[in-house]
Amino acid sequence: MKPFLTIWSQPSNTIRYVMEHKNISYGVVIIALATLTVAPMTGTSFYFIDEFSIPVVLGSSLVLMFFGSLLAWLLQSVLSTWIGKWLGGKGSFKEMMSVIPLSIIPTIWMFPLTFLFMISMIFTMMNEGTPMATAFVLLVFAGPLINLIFFGLSIYSTVILSKAIGIVHQFSSWRGFGTLAIIFGIFCVIGFVVIFVFSALFYAILSY
Repeated sequence: MKPFLTIWSQPSNTIRYVMEHKNISYGVVIIALATLTVAPMTGTSFYFIDEFSIPVVLGSSLVLMFFGSLLAWLLQSVLSTWIGKWLGGKGSFKEMMSVIPLSIIPTIWMFPLTFLFMISMIFTMMNEGTPMATAFVLLVFAGPLINLIFFGLSIYSTVILSKAIGIVHQFSSWRGFGTLAIIFGIFCVIGFVVIFVFSALFYAILSY
């Protein structure tokens, strides 16, 4: 079975196959490929700043996104294992670690498009005969289009992740989706508390 292909037509069987036959290093490879796909899009706002060269922007985006994704992978696996068991699941942390990266495989298929976008941006910025308007058109039209496709893929990624959590914990995909909803709620509460605390501190400083 080839997970990069079968994840589209046989997501459940692919998840079980990876859980039984692949190790953690396979997940690292998936995250590395996803980083190469997404990183060119994250630094577009810095391409027009003279103080930042394109290699620096791309290199920084790759490094920060890769290690950030590894941390997110670990955190997602811990929370999915813990909350899933709270909901009656039986899966292990190791099994969860092996299947979580499968949800970002759809994103990797965007690599040709994001690579072409990056090359177009670099060519536009380095070619003195090309007007800046061309770069503006790329950002205004191509950027949002790519982001729209990413949004569509993220919906399917959520489906894969829900199935993966359900398979690992031996319960339904809907309960897997419920696990994701709880995790999302936790981060919303944490974000609200952090914003409230910083706002209160800022107000206190201004009032002092």
